[in-house]
Amino acid sequence: MYNIYVVSPGDTIDIIATRYNTTPEELYQINGFLNPNEPLTVGQRIIIPIPRMDLFEYYTIKKGDTLYNISKKYDLNSGELAKLNGLDPNEYLYVGQVILIPKSGVKVIITEEGDTLAKIAVKTNSNLEQILLQNPNIYLLPDQLIAYRRTSI
Repeated sequence: MYNIYVVSPGDTIDIIATRYNTTPEELYQINGFLNPNEPLTVGQRIIIPIPRMDLFEYYTIKKGDTLYNISKKYDLNSGELAKLNGLDPNEYLYVGQVILIPKSGVKVIITEEGDTLAKIAVKTNSNLEQILLQNPNIYLLPDQLIAYRRTSI
């Protein structure tokens, strides 16, 4: 699972990597738009990994790929695919850039202002218990990623 982190004053990739128990190299790989030779800017959004890779796979951008055609190939919403990867929907994708794709059977939702657990259960057409078991840290802040796989309880 991944969260979006907003860069604060004084943040560096090394500081963020240490804080979230990852490496600068992994942050650069996941955030293909980051350049190791350029400092972070306050307010910049970067993707921070949370160990839940049972729900996602990596996809490496190939020549001609767009968020739209990738989302159609994987039956995803292109806006949610962009948010999942910390991208602007109109942003150019670079060959070799790595993005996350939900695995087959995994659904994602990006929370919006005013969302409640009940609304999320309705949006996902899922059982609230399933959502909470698979997402132990739901803060109900805008742009939080919630991922779930239908299971039988």
